Amino acid sequence: MTIAAAPEVPPEIPPRLPARQSVRRGLVTALGVICVILAETPAVTALIGSAWQTTLDVLLVLVLLLANLTLRSATRRLAVAPDSSLDERQARVRDYAYRLTHRVLAVAFGLPLWLLFLRSSPSSVPGWLHDALGNGGLVVVYLELLFFLPTAVIAWTEPDLPEDEEVERPRLTLSRGLYLVSWGLLLAILALPFALSVSVPLSVRTVTARHIVSQPYQTTSLGTCRYVEATTTAGIGVEGSIRLAGEFCSNGTRIKRQWGLFHWDCIPWNSALTTVTVHCRTTFDRAGAMHLRYDGLVRSSIFPVLQRHITIVLDVRRDGHILRLS
Repeated sequence: MTIAAAPEVPPEIPPRLPARQSVRRGLVTALGVICVILAETPAVTALIGSAWQTTLDVLLVLVLLLANLTLRSATRRLAVAPDSSLDERQARVRDYAYRLTHRVLAVAFGLPLWLLFLRSSPSSVPGWLHDALGNGGLVVVYLELLFFLPTAVIAWTEPDLPEDEEVERPRLTLSRGLYLVSWGLLLAILALPFALSVSVPLSVRTVTARHIVSQPYQTTSLGTCRYVEATTTAGIGVEGSIRLAGEFCSNGTRIKRQWGLFHWDCIPWNSALTTVTVHCRTTFDRAGAMHLRYDGLVRSSIFPVLQRHITIVLDVRRDGHILRLS
């Protein structure tokens, strides 16, 4: 929607501060630094640690979008304006920006891909090139250069806007309204995970279920068998879960686990923009009762400092009676 509506939005007078060439060049430089960081994600991860990598990536993309909006407004949207709204000088500036953009894209992306094509074996590809091409941040950099490099070129080359220049401000048309709404929705979508991350330490919910495996009571050499299930979740939207689900049997004096209640079943159940670690412990006391405890830590991938400890506890008497499941 944003790309479709943008060409219909007429050029407008930029805010006074971004109208200064020095400020616009500073924004372009900042965009370049962000693109380098996104393209070198493996090196940045080794420097700051993987726990904060998602946070950094989302923040950088958000800053990238805000800076793009500012630059596009500061250049009066010359890069996407229709021909009918441009004079001869503005059209020359736009055409030069696109010619330079095509050359930059050809060198920055065409050359590495050509080198990769020359290598018949993936193992013979240089390590730096393999890491760069396998990095998702490089896709963001490519899209940034593809759609916003012409605007960056115009922002860098255009002189300061004269103080006494008067430009008629555009009216709010349907196409401009769609353009602003689409950008607002895009920014809201990017900001939503940050807001939902706050729910990780605040919201915890547990769902439990228990029943006899067969009705009436199943009578086997193992006694009566019961199925138990419990799921504990921290967070809403940005969330993580641990789950206990399994079956045990009791002949009245002894408990035997059938499936799902062993240490190899101790794994995270669900994760959405979170990292979940879980530790399990099962003990049998002198009275023959079984005590099983799942301890999990749910940490937001966006803000690792937002985390919550969650637990599931199962206590069963030796006769099979469930004392606690929570």
